[in-house]
Amino acid sequence: MPPPSGSRTVLAFGMLATDATGADFVMPAHALCIVTGVLAGTIHIENDRSSWQPLPPWSIQGPQMLARRWRADPGTRVVSILLHAYVIAERLGQPARCFRDGWLPAGDHAGLLAAIGDGTNSSATRGTQRDARRRVRAMAALAQARSVPIAATSLGISERALQRLCDRDLGLPPVVLLRLMRMHRCAAQGLAHGRLTADDALAAGYGDQAHMARDFRLLAGIRPRHLTTTDGWPMRESAARLVPAWEDGVSTKVSDSSKT
Repeated sequence: MPPPSGSRTVLAFGMLATDATGADFVMPAHALCIVTGVLAGTIHIENDRSSWQPLPPWSIQGPQMLARRWRADPGTRVVSILLHAYVIAERLGQPARCFRDGWLPAGDHAGLLAAIGDGTNSSATRGTQRDARRRVRAMAALAQARSVPIAATSLGISERALQRLCDRDLGLPPVVLLRLMRMHRCAAQGLAHGRLTADDALAAGYGDQAHMARDFRLLAGIRPRHLTTTDGWPMRESAARLVPAWEDGVSTKVSDSSKT
């Protein structure tokens, strides 16, 4: 199912299907809202206390500051719709930070998805053109800057104003967004030639490889050397699809990822 025609709020659709062995994987930290539907089987999410909780049939995951482990039982089929965090925030009338590191039940999922689809091209969904430009400029500045003060200066606003914008529309603090963008930039460089190197770390803005490894462990849930292995597929999809989709404002369709 492709995104609605002309959609700039639906970033991508994804699907996970497991075989008789099930699947464990790590979902990287992100500044998105993810609508998840469990069509068959059961999927569990590791919570902050290292215990597991099952997902309801339909739910909405808010922006996440740290990577989280997911565990899918054998025969599980899951579909996901990836949205900008501000879409759900505007629909529910609350800042995106209110949904940070949390889950919302989507009992009326049909009505919610219909509302998102019907409002895809409306100003109510995308916000004003001014707000849209501010979001894009903020993400671009954080992607290019070496620090939050530098990003704020390049935007011509105070650090506090940048903090408010990120809390309202993106759901994560600017420093976490900067780290996410730096990690994605580093991952994209590593994927271009098959492995991450010290040169990739320095080019992305890390002080050294140890600095890079810490961010990958906390934000991606993997070691840098696992980026190109089976364990690294969520991070590869994120680096290859989601960041370009945000920066360009163009909808993409994520390739199905199956455990077969």
